[in-house]
Amino acid sequence: MVSGSIGYEAGGFWTGNISSLVLGLTIRPVPGINLSSGYTHSKVTAENSGFNTNLFQLDLGLDFTPDISFSSNIQFDDVSDILGSNTRFRWIITPGTDIYCVYNHNWLNNSTLNRRLFTIQQGAIMKIIYNYRF
Repeated sequence: MVSGSIGYEAGGFWTGNISSLVLGLTIRPVPGINLSSGYTHSKVTAENSGFNTNLFQLDLGLDFTPDISFSSNIQFDDVSDILGSNTRFRWIITPGTDIYCVYNHNWLNNSTLNRRLFTIQQGAIMKIIYNYRF
């Protein structure tokens, strides 16, 4: 019902190095509901420069039936100051015939314009897959 993870990675990155600390927590209170959170701290060093970044992530997964599901991912990083979301609905009508509805939305946290979290990108798409077997 509850699980966690911790990881550390290090290696080469272009002309420098990268190291990342990754923390994760997943909660599954009942079958069909998955809640996950994650945090990644990365440190990048290069010949004459470098930077640190922090990425925060929340995931929600709902499986209403084996054929109908809803998932949402929200994440924010402190380098780009962008909060982004990706939401997806999937319906498997028959094996090989699926309907997807996806909605993406990104907000920019820009204090220089005295605007907090204004929309920089949004979009929706619907995809229908039909598999004809002969």
